[in-house]
Amino acid sequence: MKKTYSVTSTSKPSTAPHHKVRIFDTIQVQSALAAAGVVNSPYSGEAPFMPSVSENEHARLEALLRLSIDAGGGHRPAFIASGALIKCLEALISKCPGFHGVISVWLGAAHLSCRSRTPFSVPPVLLVGSPGIGKTRFLSELANVLNVAMAPGQAPATARVACNTCSDAGMLVGHPISWRSAKTGEFTRALIASPVAQTLIVLDEVDKLTPATISDNPFNVLLSLLEPENSRRLRDEYLEIEFDLSHALIVATANSTAPLPEPLLDRFLVVEISSPSAETRKAIARDVFGDIAGEHFEMPTDDILAQIAKFHPRKQRQIVRLALGHAARAGRDHVVADDLNAAASLGVQPAAKIGFF
Repeated sequence: MKKTYSVTSTSKPSTAPHHKVRIFDTIQVQSALAAAGVVNSPYSGEAPFMPSVSENEHARLEALLRLSIDAGGGHRPAFIASGALIKCLEALISKCPGFHGVISVWLGAAHLSCRSRTPFSVPPVLLVGSPGIGKTRFLSELANVLNVAMAPGQAPATARVACNTCSDAGMLVGHPISWRSAKTGEFTRALIASPVAQTLIVLDEVDKLTPATISDNPFNVLLSLLEPENSRRLRDEYLEIEFDLSHALIVATANSTAPLPEPLLDRFLVVEISSPSAETRKAIARDVFGDIAGEHFEMPTDDILAQIAKFHPRKQRQIVRLALGHAARAGRDHVVADDLNAAASLGVQPAAKIGFF
C-alpha cells in the first residue's frame, strides 16, 4: 500500500529522538579541561579548581566548563519538516516573488523531509544579484520563516556574518588563545546556542571577503564548512574542540561571482536573482509599506504604490519611512504624492537613475 503524507497540518516540525546529532564530544571537552589543569569535574559535586591563568585563558576554560555540563550532553535533535514549514515557505513566495528559485529549493527539501521523515536538509545556496534588489532582506525573511514554523524555543540559532567586515578566519572558527580578545567563532557560537542541529548560517556579501594574509584566509574555512566530510569535524581554534556543522543550513549572497575562488563556487548551488519587474516592485512596495506603517496609515493608492515602485527594494524602505514621517507631520493617515516628493528632495534617487532598470 502506498504511503501518503500530509502538508495541510499546521503542526510544528518535530525533533524525533532517534535523529539526535552529536555536535561535540564531551570527552574531548573534559580532556581539554584536564590538560589545562582544571581539577574536579562539574559532575563530581565539587566546585572546579581553576588554575592561575591569563584573563583570556580563564574565559576559555569557563566556556569549556559550560560545554561540559551541556544539557544535551553534546547532542542536538535534527528537526523534521512539517506542513507548518511548507505553508510558511509557500507564503514567502508571495512575499518575495523575485526569490522563487531559492524558495523552491527549500520547499523541495521540506517536502522530502516531511515525506521520508528524515532531517530537513538543503544544499548551500549562493544568491547572486545586483546591489539593492533585496537579497539581505530576503535572508531576514527566510530566518523569520524558521522562527514562525518551529515550536517555541526550537528554531535554529543563526550565525550572521557580514563578510565585508570579515578579514580573518578567526572570526568564523575562533582565534587562537594567544590572540588578544580571542573568542569563540561565529559558527561555533550559533551551533552551541541552537536547540537543533541545523543552525542557520548567513554569509552576507561573501564576495567582499578580504583575507588579511595568505595563511589566514577565511575562504579556506568556508571550503571546509561546505565540504561535508570536513564540516563534521570543524575545529574551533579558541576552544580547541571539534564541532559537527554538517547539518548547517547555509545561505550566502554576492553581487558578483567574479571575486570568488572556483572551488568555493563549485560547492554552492548558485541562484541568479534578477532585477524585479515593475509588477514585482509594486508588490514589494505594498509589502514594505505594510511592514513599516502597520495599521496606523491607510494603504496607498495604486498610483502612489507605482511611484514607490520606481525605487529599487533597498531604497523603498527609506522612501516609505521619509514619506510617512512627512504625512504624520501634516496630520494625515495616508500618503500623498507631495510626501513622496518631499522624501525624494532629501536625496533618495529612483532606481532608474542609477542603472538598475
